[in-house]
Amino acid sequence: MPDEWVRKNFSITAWRLKKDLEGVSTLKLDEITTKQAIATTRSFDFTYSDINYIKERISTFATSCAEKLRKQNSSCYIIYVMLSSDRHKKNLEQHKASKAIRLTYPTNSSLVISNCALKAVSSIFKLGIKYKRAGVIVTGLVPTDNFQLNMFEYEKPKHQPLMHIIDTINNKYGDYKIKLGNQDLERTWKMRQERLSPRYTTNINDIIKVK
Repeated sequence: MPDEWVRKNFSITAWRLKKDLEGVSTLKLDEITTKQAIATTRSFDFTYSDINYIKERISTFATSCAEKLRKQNSSCYIIYVMLSSDRHKKNLEQHKASKAIRLTYPTNSSLVISNCALKAVSSIFKLGIKYKRAGVIVTGLVPTDNFQLNMFEYEKPKHQPLMHIIDTINNKYGDYKIKLGNQDLERTWKMRQERLSPRYTTNINDIIKVK
């Protein structure tokens, strides 16, 4: 189709796509940027008032954040934990709280981040509240190989090689074969997909059948 017809009947984006397909570069590729904050937040399948269950979830979320940090070669100074009840259930007592822990040295160790997150959630947990959502956010990110050293406090030197071994094994065998001791070894988080639209082009079971 002529360029003017494409621009008139579609959009400038469609015109740029047309030119790109013709070999004339007009679409700029987005540069990959390092994230300044990493979050893992989830709504629970049900409401829970058991602090042990919530701690297990928080530990899992913290570990996920630590793994994402290591993938982009970053470490964090601040660990932010949040906890909230189900705001849709007006008949129940509501509670929403958060706490930030600032470290004296940056880290991407699952051990350190998980321990700090557990201390934070213990301080904001309120007995008797049925919680529906929790999350962990790590921020204050710096490159793991380039940050200001602290003369008196620093991460244990064994953590980095240990994290590397854990990541290598989990990447090779999948399904998080290695977890922290306070995580549920039998539990894996999955999205609730009862209302997921059919995947006609990526799932053979969703292909339209014509009689």
